[in-house]
Amino acid sequence: MKVQEFKVGPKFIFGNGSIKEISKLPIKKAYVICDPFMEKNHMVDEVLKNLKAAGAETMVFSKVVPDPTVQVVSQGVAEIKAFKPDTVIALGGGSAMDSAKAVIRVYTESEKVDKPRLIAIPTTSGSGSENTAFAVISDPPYNEKIALVDSSMVPDIAILDNTFTMSVPKAVTADAGMDVLTHCLEAYVSNQASDFSDACAEKGISLTWKYLPVTYKYGEDKLAREKMHNASSIAGIAFNNAGLGICHSLSHA
Repeated sequence: MKVQEFKVGPKFIFGNGSIKEISKLPIKKAYVICDPFMEKNHMVDEVLKNLKAAGAETMVFSKVVPDPTVQVVSQGVAEIKAFKPDTVIALGGGSAMDSAKAVIRVYTESEKVDKPRLIAIPTTSGSGSENTAFAVISDPPYNEKIALVDSSMVPDIAILDNTFTMSVPKAVTADAGMDVLTHCLEAYVSNQASDFSDACAEKGISLTWKYLPVTYKYGEDKLAREKMHNASSIAGIAFNNAGLGICHSLSHA
């Protein structure tokens, strides 16, 4: 038997309305990273309201794009250098999470400063990026994707509030849910799989099999949305430890 390791990841705060727990955290300056849609549909307002209750000064960076680019990360780094927050909040899907991780990594490495607390708040149930050490950044001029992998990029806190997923369209719900299932299956058959990662993969598959059809048909079902949100993070724990397979490597190519 080979020697293996298993890491769980961030502190998880989950359940309907769990976003309110932000107001109880000791935050002085918060830098919120999201995409333009999060501002347009006022999802970011709920985060800002709770940060205000915590007495925090805030700044919002809403320039995240799908498959976040080197250029977007560079803009975020420039802003965070000037703002100097003690907390960074990533609000959105995998692109927001990856952007935040990359911004923090470049910022702390270049400025030689302590890493600000990273709070991840996913708004889709799919990527599992809220509790992984991975970030993928695109470099369009060179037609490349850069995979960053470092344990320091694992968020400190992941808030899984299904309130943010209630309005996700059917097509996105389905696509994100299949991402959860793919994460679980690839982790399960990985050469790096263990009893611990298998337990997470199996639970993620079970939850997805049961609740994804419900969330697709009845998007307003709070329990189903909560279960899929949990499944996404559980799948993230599985593949963060066991790794992924050819589906993801082919998609990068």
